[in-house]
Amino acid sequence: MAQSANHLRVAVGSWPPWCELAFGADGSVKPTGIAVEIFKIVVQKMNYTYTYVTAGNDEWGRLLLNGTWTGLIGMNVYGKSDMALGPFVVSWVRSQAVDYSGILYFDHNGIFLPRPRQEKDLANFTRPLSAETWLALAVVLGLSAILGIVMNHLLSPPTRYCSGGLQSLLPKYESGFNPVWIIAQLLNEPYPVIPPTHTGRVFMVTWLIAAFIIDAAYLGVLTSILAVPKVTIPVDSLEDLVSYRKIPWAIEEGTSLHQLLQQATEGLYKEVYDKKSYMVYGCYEARNRVKTERMAVLCDMLTMRKAINDDFSSTGQCNFHIARKPIFALSIAYAFPKKSKLTEEFNKWLIPLSESGLVIRRVLDSTSNATSCMRTLGKSGPASPILAFMDLAGVFALWIGGLFLSTIFLAAELAFYHMKLSDYILHMILPE
Repeated sequence: MAQSANHLRVAVGSWPPWCELAFGADGSVKPTGIAVEIFKIVVQKMNYTYTYVTAGNDEWGRLLLNGTWTGLIGMNVYGKSDMALGPFVVSWVRSQAVDYSGILYFDHNGIFLPRPRQEKDLANFTRPLSAETWLALAVVLGLSAILGIVMNHLLSPPTRYCSGGLQSLLPKYESGFNPVWIIAQLLNEPYPVIPPTHTGRVFMVTWLIAAFIIDAAYLGVLTSILAVPKVTIPVDSLEDLVSYRKIPWAIEEGTSLHQLLQQATEGLYKEVYDKKSYMVYGCYEARNRVKTERMAVLCDMLTMRKAINDDFSSTGQCNFHIARKPIFALSIAYAFPKKSKLTEEFNKWLIPLSESGLVIRRVLDSTSNATSCMRTLGKSGPASPILAFMDLAGVFALWIGGLFLSTIFLAAELAFYHMKLSDYILHMILPE
C-alpha cells in the first residue's frame, strides 16, 4: 500500500535507548526513545501524521540467501511501511535495498562482557620486588651473615688470654655481631646493643641506611598493589574472545553485524560466527544473561552503555565490562523505501537537528550513570610498579660498599688486636 497523503506508516522495533516499545490495551504500539523523539520533531515540522507498525520476526533486517529481506528493512522493501524508524546501521548491503536519511549518530560495535572478578593472590606480598631483586637481597643477606660470623670469630679473644690486662685491650665478644640482627634491621625492629668495634659500627650503619630505603620502597609499592585490587581482563578484542575459550558469546539476530559475520567465508569473522554459542534478539534484552550466565554479546557501544546505566541505577553495582578494542565504526540513520520522495524532505529538518547537538545531548542524558562503571580495569590501566634490580642498584651498591668498608676495618682491627696481643705476650715473657 502506497503512502497516503500526509499519513505515514512507520516501522519500529526495540533498540534501547533509541526506541523502546510499549503496547496499549488495544494492541497499539507506543514507542519511546531518542530516535522516536527526533522523529516526532521532524514530522511535526513536515505536518505529517503517522501510525506505528512492527515486524513479526523482530529483526532489523538482513538479506537471506534466497534474496528476500527480513524485519524492518523488509517492510520498507515490500511496501508495508513508508519509513522505518529504527534507526539502522548503514551498510552497503542494506543500501542496495533502501535509502538512508542523514546520519543521526556515529558509534561502533564492540564486545559486552560480565565484569571481571577480583583475583585472590596469596603471593601479593612478593610483587613489589622483581625476582632478580629478591635474589640480590638474598645474596646480600648471605654475604652479610658470613661476614658477621667471620668478624665475630676473628675479633673474639682466645679464652687462654682472657685474663689480666688483656681484657682491657681486646674487644668484648658479648656485644659483637648476631646473625638475627640484620633481619631485625629489615623488619624495622630495634637492636639495643651497639657493636663496640669500628667494624661492627660501619656494618650496622650500612644496614640501617640500606634497610630503611628498601623498607620504604617495598611498603610504598605494596600499599599501591593492595589499594588497587588485581583484575585481569582476559578479553579485550575479537581475537581474545576466540582464543580465550572460557566465555561463550552471542550475536544479535538480524543486525548488520549478523549479516557481516554470516557472509564471511574465512578469517576471524567466520571463526567468530561459526563458534558463537547463542543468537539473541538484542544486547539490552540479554543483559541479565550476560551477568548471570557469564557470557558475551557483540553489539553497539550505546546499547552497552545503556545497559550499564540502567543496571547501576537499579543495583548500585558495576556488573558489566566493555572490551577496549572496538570491532568497527557505525553510522546510524533512519531508512526509507528506495527512491522515496520522503527522504529529501525528511533530511531537510533532520540534518539541522542532528548538527545542533540535540541527539548527542539525549544520548549523554540516557547513559549518565554509566560513567560510574566505565573506569579502566586491570591490565588496561596503569600497572602497579615493580621494583627491578636497577631501580635499587644504588642501595645494593651501598650494601656492597659497606661490606667492603667493614672488611677494611676488620683487617685494621685485627692488625691492632695482634699488635696488642704481641706486646702483652712479650711483656709476660720479659718483665721489666
